[in-house]
Amino acid sequence: QSMKKILFSIVIPTLNEEKYLPLLLEDLTKQTFPKDLFEIIHVDGKSKDNTVEIAKEFKNKIDLKTIISTKKNVSWQRNLGGELASGKWIIFMDADNRLPAHFLDGVKYQLAKKPSTDIFTTWSNSNKFASLESSVARILNLGLEVYHASGKPVAFGAMIGVKKSIFENIKFDHSQKFMEDALFVNE
Repeated sequence: QSMKKILFSIVIPTLNEEKYLPLLLEDLTKQTFPKDLFEIIHVDGKSKDNTVEIAKEFKNKIDLKTIISTKKNVSWQRNLGGELASGKWIIFMDADNRLPAHFLDGVKYQLAKKPSTDIFTTWSNSNKFASLESSVARILNLGLEVYHASGKPVAFGAMIGVKKSIFENIKFDHSQKFMEDALFVNE
């Protein structure tokens, strides 16, 4: 049996996410993308709820590793997960993200269309939110497009993909308390 190379390492930092993490992990079990070509690195910041115990329930369904971080800091947790990633691409995502079954296939397709890509983000699906949240999602999506059109890189931490080779040289600034995701993208 030949060992397949991991394409995507999905890093999910958590702190007290027992409500949302199982929904995202369930979405990841339903991906149409081959399960042996992606891994999930869950980095928990010493949650006081059942986040870690719930994550353990998915270990037999998908390639999932749970690491307990010494710090409760999203950038620190992202960096820790990124260091352990073995995929060509690292996708940092928030525990409250929801994914369609074709998400990873779609990312692979888009990256194949634009092989010079080093870093990416995705739109939010505004149709799945209540009215106010839907408006906010649309504004954020528009903002992403305006920045993209102006040639300025921007991304929101809820979903940032980066080549592992780029991440080896650029990390999230864990001393930054606000907009750490934007600073990471602009490095």
